[in-house]
Amino acid sequence: MAVEIRELRDTDVPALERFLEGRDRERASACLPALRDGDARGFVAASRDGGETAVGWVLVHLRLRDDQGFEPGGGTTDFQGGGHAYLENVEVMAGSRGRGIGSRLLERAESDAMGHDVHTLWLHVRESNRAAQRLYERRGWVRDRRVEPTWIDEPMLVYRLVLEAPGRVEP
Repeated sequence: MAVEIRELRDTDVPALERFLEGRDRERASACLPALRDGDARGFVAASRDGGETAVGWVLVHLRLRDDQGFEPGGGTTDFQGGGHAYLENVEVMAGSRGRGIGSRLLERAESDAMGHDVHTLWLHVRESNRAAQRLYERRGWVRDRRVEPTWIDEPMLVYRLVLEAPGRVEP
């Protein structure tokens, strides 16, 4: 399967909504104003087999916005702005997993974040999602803490990645 990682377009949302579930499906449409205004960056893994279909996506919030529905607790609102960004979603359609697409999406998001003066990326992952944790850890993400946010019914792990840009001196 030939897959291209490119910027997320409004026209990708219906394809994403077909494989996303629950809250993630709602988030695909809700993020569009932030993407249009440059307060978030999104990338899609688009399969070119038999046309172009979204098979994965990643969303990074560069700045906190009131219209994104983030609830206090678990650190989500603290991870946006001031050199920090929040990686809200990275998801690959079940039938496309295990092919390096998630890693390629993360690589693109990480590289793009450096270009927006982000020095630390943050994310939450379900404590039960060991496959995602292994992916993040292989890419250099470090587990920061365990939280029990009000917006989900199970514990989450917070991971962070300090981005290294050539010539940057860490504070």
